[in-house]
Amino acid sequence: MELPPCPNWFAPGGFCVDKQGRLAYASNARVVIITPKLQEWPDIHILPKCHEPKVVCCLWTSSEKGDLVTAGDDGKVKLWKSVENVVVSEHRAHGTNKVVAIGSFPRCPKYVITGDSLATLIVWNTENLVARKSILLKIKLPPLSCLACSPFDDYTVAIGFQQGTIIVVDTRERGSILWKVVKAHDDLVTNISWCPFEENILGTGQMFVSSSKMKFNVCSLSDKQEMTSFRPLFKKVKPGGSVAYATAHWFDKDLILASDHLSQLCVYELSKEIRHSFRVVHKLHSREIYNITSHTEPDGSKIIWSTSQDRRVIQFRLDMLKVNTTEPMLQETSVNVPLGDCLLDLQTLGGFVNAIKTCPTDATVVGVALGDGQIRSLSTMDSSSHGSPFWVKFKPFTLAWHPEKEGILAFGSENGKVGYLNTLKRSATFGFSLNLKGNVYCMQWVKWNPDGGAEKHYLWACGGNDIAVYDDDNLDESYTILELPKPLDASNGQTAETRGVCEFCWTDDYKVLATGNNQGFVSIYTISEDTLCNRGTIVAFRQHINSIAWLQDGESNEEGLWLAIASDNKVVKVFCIPSSIISDSVSSLPPSLQPHTVLQGHSEKVCCVAWSPHERGILATASVDSTVRVWNGFDGKELAVYSDPLFSRYFCLEWSHWEEDLIFAGGDKNYLASIRPSQHPPSAYVKPNGKAASDKAKGEKENIEVKKQTETAKEYVKQKNPTVLYPTLVSLENRKKEFQYEDCFALLRATTIGEKSEETSVMFYLFGEDFRVAINREAECSLKAGCTENYLLLSVWSDKPWDEMARALTAANQIDEFLFAGQKMVALRNKSF
Repeated sequence: MELPPCPNWFAPGGFCVDKQGRLAYASNARVVIITPKLQEWPDIHILPKCHEPKVVCCLWTSSEKGDLVTAGDDGKVKLWKSVENVVVSEHRAHGTNKVVAIGSFPRCPKYVITGDSLATLIVWNTENLVARKSILLKIKLPPLSCLACSPFDDYTVAIGFQQGTIIVVDTRERGSILWKVVKAHDDLVTNISWCPFEENILGTGQMFVSSSKMKFNVCSLSDKQEMTSFRPLFKKVKPGGSVAYATAHWFDKDLILASDHLSQLCVYELSKEIRHSFRVVHKLHSREIYNITSHTEPDGSKIIWSTSQDRRVIQFRLDMLKVNTTEPMLQETSVNVPLGDCLLDLQTLGGFVNAIKTCPTDATVVGVALGDGQIRSLSTMDSSSHGSPFWVKFKPFTLAWHPEKEGILAFGSENGKVGYLNTLKRSATFGFSLNLKGNVYCMQWVKWNPDGGAEKHYLWACGGNDIAVYDDDNLDESYTILELPKPLDASNGQTAETRGVCEFCWTDDYKVLATGNNQGFVSIYTISEDTLCNRGTIVAFRQHINSIAWLQDGESNEEGLWLAIASDNKVVKVFCIPSSIISDSVSSLPPSLQPHTVLQGHSEKVCCVAWSPHERGILATASVDSTVRVWNGFDGKELAVYSDPLFSRYFCLEWSHWEEDLIFAGGDKNYLASIRPSQHPPSAYVKPNGKAASDKAKGEKENIEVKKQTETAKEYVKQKNPTVLYPTLVSLENRKKEFQYEDCFALLRATTIGEKSEETSVMFYLFGEDFRVAINREAECSLKAGCTENYLLLSVWSDKPWDEMARALTAANQIDEFLFAGQKMVALRNKSF
């Protein structure tokens, strides 16, 4: 299972399908390509960073040099080889104007037409890569909204504008207007679609259908008149509200696919009567549909693609037999008989992936919390049935499935809001009677008996440095704020600080609890006589604790319990907690508990850790450095490294409970990745600078040689051309305060009692008669770093400036303007010695 970013809303030119059935759509600055497979999850390919800041249009083409054309807000039009992620060519004929529409002629697809916000058309031949401008009018036009090319020639284009006007033009040479429909619609023209046949029930000639929010118009170019019109089904709009969107697609001789304001996809059958009958194709969308396209399979079946504001991309096989035999309707009806089969229901993402959790009662179902206010319940095995997403009022940050009640999913969101929903009944309850003080980032169902009664499940939620406990029997009212026992001294001898709780985790048998705080401390608790007892505190880090995970293997381990901890630090620490703290009611953590394993490899903070449920000791980590890594948590060996091609900052991950070699991970690029660790060995990892991990040994040798060269003469210069005149002194000033205090005391002893040592810091010479020693050392560092100008500036104050300049000329092997200008000053200085 892999979920891509969602399509751009209300972008009629950013949704297209080719003859092979591949779908391409624009998503922010990227283009997503979907290749469907029969009864399998589709292949998803993403072209990253196509345009800045956003891709507006994309179109398949049959050029020999490339197969996909994209256009964006930056005014560029690019030709891509989509499989190789390579730009073959581009043109900037639109200048800085925003490209808002794109099209091509079915009879001659090598010609690509693009229109910008100033109503200027550019005709681009993708074979010889020549772009030609076609100016429509010399008068002011309203902003262009869409365009469509005629399927019967290679020069006729229909253009829609934001004020409802439609113009049909001839793009040959400088361009000419064939027909102008002044008031085709009362508002924005959302889409234009040509009839694929020259003859239909309304007559002969070239016809097209145009859509707006309130009406669909069918016009004939041959007769230059409006043939008929019809309106979409409306829904009741609250006072002050407005109708969102409607679109149409002419896909057969007398049949037009159109959306309505009831989130339905309908097929209208044209007739010579005033009212046209229609049939509902499906009601799979939950919000307004804004893009419809289609293609014909080799067997003649019609495949319909659609997307709406619910961020679902649906592939539907239209059964023409049902279309022709089903009784048509003239008004809204409650009958819902799908006219075909749903082949793909792809849940795209419109926000950050904040949490991923596997359902304990059904291992094939995964819950996903998104930053746009959606919660998804997804089936990892069936790509055609997911259901509508749940929209909540606040951004959800964490999820927790009930371990026994099927379909019950609790969530925590921003501003301390906690709620739960039933994924089977499509119902949700928001806002328990208690709101925590801060965002809820952690929650878990816990089975215990705090009052000494029968054990039952309680929902624990952490937010604002507090833990709230909700009763499973009465979630809406019964709650308490948990007061944890005061912590003991830290196990490694440092002072334990516990200012609230930001993360917690129970073992699978609910006997041991670990809590983390903002200072990097982790406290261990056990249950003794139905009460929590503190067993000690681990000073794991000095940064905020992001994730805690127990090794949930359900086995008795004589060594102890394994605990993985991640924080804002780059490393992950694995501790072995003695099992005696469970069996012995008075024991505590040993006084010198150190991490058993330190996992080093990430270059940024680690946000999530998770143990594999299939193989004992295998740990996965997700970081904001765009990598997900798999380790052996016992010996620290790195087993796999997955690098995201979109450079997502990963926030969460979850092992699949259904497949052993599968990890789900999500981050800030609106993308849920499906990772198979066996396909990403560490040796194949390519770093952002382009170096592969297999070159690690070679890089280490080079680093050793460089280190040896920079160890002499206190060379703290790491750049080839230092930007400061005294790099050594600046590096000494940037040291910790305790080292600077030692230098001050040494300087005081040297000036008062005359105590000097050979290891006296180089900055001491600036305060005495031997200041030239410091100057000479700075000059040596500049010379070895290759900065000749700094070296010459310092060598003027040396003992023999003329000799130093001669040596610089020999070493640098160059005479520049600075040397020529400084020779007089050096000559005068040389006479004084």
